[in-house]
Amino acid sequence: FTTKATATVVGAVELNLSCPNVESGFPFAKSPDLASRCVRLVREHVALPLLAKLSPNVADIAEIALACKEGGADALTLSNTALGLALDWRTGRPRLGGGHGGFSGPALKPQAMYLVFTAFKKTGLPIVASGGAESAEDVMEFLAAGARAVQIGTATFRNPFVMREIVRRLPELLQQSGLASLEAQIGRAHRPASGAQA
Repeated sequence: FTTKATATVVGAVELNLSCPNVESGFPFAKSPDLASRCVRLVREHVALPLLAKLSPNVADIAEIALACKEGGADALTLSNTALGLALDWRTGRPRLGGGHGGFSGPALKPQAMYLVFTAFKKTGLPIVASGGAESAEDVMEFLAAGARAVQIGTATFRNPFVMREIVRRLPELLQQSGLASLEAQIGRAHRPASGAQA
């Protein structure tokens, strides 16, 4: 990852500590010690910006986020899918081959917003928000919570053009807010209320 040729193709590395579909073992993202150690090991071999992708299925996201920062993470992705279960009512058996799995979509937004807000307040690290965003308004909310970027995933299944629509609408929302740039929106929820800031 440190070669010049690779660096021209890969801009950053995201370390997924959070997959909910683990059949056995303990997810790294549920233990501050394991998360920190894992990030540190990868940091020793990767010179590119390193993002740690965390799980929503933890008791204290701030503790995990801080451990990743101390391990050498440059940024965080918050978060992965939440644990879920779908059953076939006819058989009483899980619909997924592995039993349980992760669910995504708009229902995750309030949880993801809380995680972004809390981790930003604790660490100050750049955050990529992931979870339930499907409109320009959602993007503005995540930015206010502390995100520097927002992923759009499940919403694209319903509307393949949703990202284009979001990008087109953002300038209008900035104008309504009296802001000069999206940068001014980042972390706005953490600043004292004083009206619009340019």
